Parts: sequence; C-alpha cells; structure tokens
Amino acid sequence: MTFEEINREQKRHVQNVSDDSSIEAIEGVSDEPVWDIVINRSEGFFKELLNIKDTCPPTTSTSTLPALPAPRSSSLQDHFTPHVIWYQTDTHIKLKIAIPCLEKCEINVIRKNAFIFEGITTSGKSYTLKIFLHDHVLKEFEYKLTGQDCKVSLTKKIPVAWPKLVLGEKSRNISYDYTKYDDEKQRTFLDLGGDHPDEIPDDEEEMVVYTGSEYSSGSDSEEFD
Repeated sequence: MTFEEINREQKRHVQNVSDDSSIEAIEGVSDEPVWDIVINRSEGFFKELLNIKDTCPPTTSTSTLPALPAPRSSSLQDHFTPHVIWYQTDTHIKLKIAIPCLEKCEINVIRKNAFIFEGITTSGKSYTLKIFLHDHVLKEFEYKLTGQDCKVSLTKKIPVAWPKLVLGEKSRNISYDYTKYDDEKQRTFLDLGGDHPDEIPDDEEEMVVYTGSEYSSGSDSEEFD
C-alpha cells in the first residue's frame, strides 16, 4: 500500500465518522476494513513499508595496534673468552689457547707486555683474549694452529722465572700446565694461587700435553684497544 492509498483510507474513515457516530454506521458504509494508525517513527515506518534501504558509505578505521616491544638479543655477549694453559722455560713463555675448530686468529704483542688474541671458529663463534703479561716480552713471537687450540711461544726480554702469567688479579680461565714442572723447587716458586688443578675439567687434562714444534711467525701492533 502506497502513501497516497493510506491517506485516502484515512480521509474516508474521517468522513464516515462525521456522517454517523455509531460503529455500526461506519461498518455499513463500506465492506473494506478500516484502521486507526498511530505512527511514532514515520520516516522509518515508510522506509520499511516501501522497502527502502539505507546505503552507508564504506568507513575506514584509523585505529592502530599497540607497537610490539623490540626483540631482545638472544645473547648479550658477542664473543667468548678462551681457556688458556701456560708454562715457561728459562727464556720463553708458552701459551695454549684452547679453542676447538679454530679457523683463523690474529695475535698482537704491544707495549712490551700487552697480549691480544682474537679468533673465530669454523662455526662463526668469536673468541677474544686481552691480558697484561707479568713481565716484558720481545715483539717477535711464534704461533701454530692445531685444529684444537692455538699454541703461542713468547720470548722473555729478561730470562728469569715468572711467578705468574698476568699482572693484577688471577683469572679463572688461566691455568698452569702442571705436566711441565721441572722440579719441586719450581712448583714452590710459582704463585699459582687460584690456578688449582681442580679448576681444570677432567676432559681438558689431556689437552695440556704439547705436541709438535713447528710454529708460524707473528708480529705486533702499535695500539692496544
């Protein structure tokens, strides 16, 4: 039913009521049904009656998700400190820097007693060692890569026995090669302190035995970073 048809029905109803106040008279005028309509929401009613649908333009949300936290590094340490086993002769200091699968390294001796080692394994793991030696050594040195470690030979500037390898406090990653004691007198002289045999793991005890005598020559740098 259209809007005009509804208006005509309402006018007809009003006219019939004015001609006859009784309900019977209204019913007698026409056989068609008559409605009293009260419309509270006329706009919505007629839209629904005439099947008119609202069209809404597409909307774009401007809301944003909260920022994700920055990823944390898997490790705060970008390099490792190797274990060092050492011993001495009257004229030399012998170092064994234990790094399995060591692919390449760089060694520098500067300021007469600053020893710097940097190496990388076949898997890409980096190792760094920076120590101040107990006494002065010559700039010239020799080293050799064995696949399980790096063996370094330093020449003492003064051929005297060293009570320890490094200046200052002892480091737990440095141990003396106990298989190289010449006699009980040297054992007593050495200031081993915390370098106790119990600190060397069982699986490393065999590693302190040195083999081979060929070394590669090395040189020093001018700076100590």
